[in-house]
Amino acid sequence: MARKANLSPSPPLLTAAFIMTVSVLSQPLWAALPLSGNELEELEVQVGKTVEITSSYRYCWFPTVHRFASGEVVVSMRMSPDEVNPEGDFSAYCISKDGGSTWSRRYTMGAGANVDGAYTESPRSDGTIWQLYGWAESYLPGSAEHLRLTLTKFARGGMEFQQWRDVPLQMSQSVDLAHTELFDRRVQDGNLAIQPSVVPHKR
Repeated sequence: MARKANLSPSPPLLTAAFIMTVSVLSQPLWAALPLSGNELEELEVQVGKTVEITSSYRYCWFPTVHRFASGEVVVSMRMSPDEVNPEGDFSAYCISKDGGSTWSRRYTMGAGANVDGAYTESPRSDGTIWQLYGWAESYLPGSAEHLRLTLTKFARGGMEFQQWRDVPLQMSQSVDLAHTELFDRRVQDGNLAIQPSVVPHKR
């Protein structure tokens, strides 16, 4: 006998719409930064119409916006909870080829597009964009000084990437260590038990 479907209310739809930043990125003056004091006084920022980049019934936050030298704009985002659980991290990114008016589907990956905080990274001389993962790891279990980072290099307007998970980071002093856990269950999820409390930002 067929059971009646459970028609409980749907969870709220989470929308990622990072409008002002994308609008600024689509302006020709953006490529000329950094500007001098006089040029900054003459800089005019225009905010375009509201554009929905992506939406999700689950997590979709901590966006970063970058523009390739070839013109594509990429928005990366975190798709997992804000918790100390590197083994469960999940991220994605969308691409626009028309200055932010329309956007691609979400391209998913592990932690490569997952960073804490919103910022813009300028493309390198070879046209690639490099992004550091939002957490460091210990090179050896429990190490508080010898750490490693995950670096992702995006190329071809976001359609290709390479990733290194062992970029060394030597701290001048010991950092705090935190126990990994799921934010809702308060239990360890995976083999990694200790995580350095370090959030790298590439300058």
